Amino acid sequence: SLGRFTDLPTRRPLKAPLVKASRSSDAALRREALVALGRVQHRGADKMLHAEIEGMKAAGETVDLRLLYGLGAIQTLSSIPLLEDLLHTAGTDTQRMAAWALAQHRDQRGGRAVVKTLEARLPMAEHEVQCALVHSLGILADEQSNVALIDAYERAAPAERTTICPRLQVSMRPDGAMDDRVDLFMPQDTFAMKVIMSMAQMRATSPEMRARAEPWLASVIADEDATPAVRESARVLAEGIATGRDDANATPVDEALGI
Repeated sequence: SLGRFTDLPTRRPLKAPLVKASRSSDAALRREALVALGRVQHRGADKMLHAEIEGMKAAGETVDLRLLYGLGAIQTLSSIPLLEDLLHTAGTDTQRMAAWALAQHRDQRGGRAVVKTLEARLPMAEHEVQCALVHSLGILADEQSNVALIDAYERAAPAERTTICPRLQVSMRPDGAMDDRVDLFMPQDTFAMKVIMSMAQMRATSPEMRARAEPWLASVIADEDATPAVRESARVLAEGIATGRDDANATPVDEALGI
């Protein structure tokens, strides 16, 4: 329950009892304390979270997604190697959660290096993980990722482009009840629309990126097999790139992508 008090003016009074509980020999109590420490963004819990996740991996258990949510919340660079490993080796939902958690490091010095990790994973990932990677690249909004996003769209079969990329619901309660949960990868939309939305977050501005993005967007606009929504979104994005539209007052990335 302590982990739910994230809107307090200071979270310091919450941390001492949670840190004590996180060192308990009672595995269930320890896990819940770590989940709570992640939610209140106690950066000092990173190594304990790593150890808990590594222990689950070693035991052949599915990693508790709440622990990965905690790593995304506290955003310490020491978490990146573990998250990168999970992105390549874990089950589908764990990979999706790892992609989201990696993207949360965008504001940390050196954290934006994860862009290349996410881009490199795109070609070989299964479709739902690709959806998560595309969304996460939109969060990071690195202009160079336009190339990876275009390539992902082109590699996708027509049926995959129109497949809805599902949200990921994570209950934060120990009993799994959904009255206290986080919803990630919102809004839900087709893979094609997710690509266009993420490209809109990073916008092609350099001559090199415009030379790649603008002709491709023109081809999408002209593609009669693409849905009207995709074609119109590509048109709006192409217009914005061509006119150098000022998006200073546009919807923030977090709000647009539902994070």
